[in-house]
Amino acid sequence: MPSKQMSSYAADVKYAFESSKKAQKAAQQIGCTGHHTNTKGVHYPCKSRAVFLKTLGIPNQEQLVLKESNQETVDYAVLQWVDETLNIHTETNSGFKKVPVIWLTSERAHQIKTNRELRQSDSDSLIFPLISIKRDTMERAVAGNRPIPGNVFRKKQNGVDREMNQFYIGKKVLQEKTRNFARATNLRINNEDENFPTPKNQRVVYKRYYVPLPIYYNFNYSINIRSDYQSQLNQMLQYLAVYSNNINNFMIYSRNHRYEAFLDGMTLDDNISNLAEEEKRYEATVKLRVLGYITGRGVNDNIGDYSVVENQVKIRFPREHVIVGDLNEAGDGFFKD
Repeated sequence: MPSKQMSSYAADVKYAFESSKKAQKAAQQIGCTGHHTNTKGVHYPCKSRAVFLKTLGIPNQEQLVLKESNQETVDYAVLQWVDETLNIHTETNSGFKKVPVIWLTSERAHQIKTNRELRQSDSDSLIFPLISIKRDTMERAVAGNRPIPGNVFRKKQNGVDREMNQFYIGKKVLQEKTRNFARATNLRINNEDENFPTPKNQRVVYKRYYVPLPIYYNFNYSINIRSDYQSQLNQMLQYLAVYSNNINNFMIYSRNHRYEAFLDGMTLDDNISNLAEEEKRYEATVKLRVLGYITGRGVNDNIGDYSVVENQVKIRFPREHVIVGDLNEAGDGFFKD
C-alpha cells in the first residue's frame, strides 16, 4: 500500500511545547540535540528547524517541490482521491458511515493482521460495504497523448565530470550573492558611501533547477465497490457517476505532483441467480486511467531528484605578465624590478 509521510504541519502540531525542557527531552527521543523557538515563543526539538525536519525525514519546501514521481506516487494519488476526496458514505445497519477503502496487494496475511476491523470477528470474511483499489497495467503513452512529445538527453555539468538532470523547470534569485555584487558596485561608484543611490544591479545570481525528463505512462486501475444491498451500491456509485460532470477528465494530486485521470467505464455484477449456493452480493467495477509520469531512475540513479546550477554574472580576464616583470606604465622605458 502506498505510504503516507508526516507533513511539516503535523510535525509542528505534535512537537510544539511550552517549555524548553520538554522540547529538549523530545529532541533526545527523536535523535537530535537542543531546541529552537519560533517567533510566537513556541519551543521545538533540535537546534534549528532545518535539523528538526531533517531528523523527522520531512523534506523542506525545495525538496518537496522537486521530489521525484514514480509508480508509488501515482498509486498514492489514486488512493487519496478515492479515500479523501470522494470520501464516500452510505447507509449501513449501524447508521450512516464512511465506506472503508483498501489497497489490494498479494500479502493477504498482512492485510488480515493490519486491517482486522474490516473482517468478521469469527472468521476472515470481509465486512461490506467496501471499496478496493488495484493497479492493473501501465503502458507507455504515445507521443500525441503526452505533454512532452520530444526527448531531451542528459548532459555533463559545467566544470564537473558527471551528468546532471536535463529538464529545466525554473530559477530562483540568490539574495545573498546578488546583494554582495550590488554592494560592491555601490562602493566602487560612490566611493564607499553605501547610502548614496545606486544604479540598477545588472549582476543577478540565479539558482537554475533541472529535474529528470518526465516519462509519461498510462496507469490503469480497477476500483471495486462491493455491498450487501442494492441501495448501498446505488448510493456509492451515484457520486462517481456525476463527479466529473459532462467531461471525462479531472486532476488528482500527490506530493506536489498532479496527474490527469479519466473514468473509462463501469461494469455491474451480482449473484442473484445463485442465492441458493452463495451469500447475496452486489458489485461494481470502475475503470480508471491516469496519465502519470516517472522521473529519474530511483535508487539506481547517482544524480538525485534534481540538479542546481548557478549562472555566471561576471567574467574576468587576468592581466598578462612577462618573465622579467611588467612594463613601466610611466613610459620611461625601463622594466620594474
